[in-house]
Amino acid sequence: MEQLKTDPANEDRETKEQRIKKFFELDSEQERQLKEKIEKLKGLVRVFIHPEFEEYADFDFIPEKEDVEMLKAEEQAFQRIISSKSEKLPPMFIFNGARNKDEFEEKEARLNKLTENDLYIIRTENSNPTPLPPDKESDYRYRFANTTNKPTDKERSQMWDWLVYEFERLGVKKVLIAGVELYVSGKKGVSHAGCLGHAFNNLKNHFDVEISTLTWPSKGKDVERQKAAGSGKMNIG
Repeated sequence: MEQLKTDPANEDRETKEQRIKKFFELDSEQERQLKEKIEKLKGLVRVFIHPEFEEYADFDFIPEKEDVEMLKAEEQAFQRIISSKSEKLPPMFIFNGARNKDEFEEKEARLNKLTENDLYIIRTENSNPTPLPPDKESDYRYRFANTTNKPTDKERSQMWDWLVYEFERLGVKKVLIAGVELYVSGKKGVSHAGCLGHAFNNLKNHFDVEISTLTWPSKGKDVERQKAAGSGKMNIG
C-alpha cells in the first residue's frame, strides 16, 4: 500500500507549541509564571487592542496611500515584536475581537503560528474592546443590530473592573498600549474614542498608560498635544 504523504505545513501546525493563553482561564502555575515575568520587568506589560493593521489597510474606507503604507508597516512591526526572542520583552496581552467563536479561534491560531512568546488573549466584542464574559464567548454572534449573547452595560463595566483587579493582583504598574482605532479628542477633558481610545480611558486611572507609536489613525503625540486624558504618555515601540 502506498504510504500517505504528509503536508509539512500541517506538521508545523501540529508540532508548534501552543503559546496562546486565554487570560481569564489561566491556571495557578501559568499565573505564577506570568507574575514572575511582570515583576522582572518592574510591572510593565504590552497591550495590543485589535492589532489587525494589515486587515485595516485593505479596507475601502482607507483611501489615503500614506495610511495604507503606515498600517502595513505597523503590521510588520507587530509581527517582529511577537516573534522576538528577547528576554527583555514584556508580557503581551492581545485584545482579540471577533464575530463568533470560530473567528476567535482562527485569529488565535494565526497568532500562534507567528509568535515565539506566550500571548495572553482577552477576547472582546466585535468592534468593541470590552472583554467578553467567558461564559458568553461560545454563543456570542455579532450581527450588527441583532447580536446574540450580547453583554449588558453592567456586565461590560464588571469586565473592566475584573481586568483591572487581575492586572493589579499580578503587579502590573505600566501599560504600553498599541492597536487600531485611536481617535484623539480635540478638546481638553474629553475622552478619546475608538477601540484603543476606549481601552485607554478604562485603564488610565489605574495604571501608568503609555501609547505606543503602533496606533492608527491618531498617535501618542496627538494625546500629548491635546492633553485630553491627562495621564497618557508617548512611547516609541
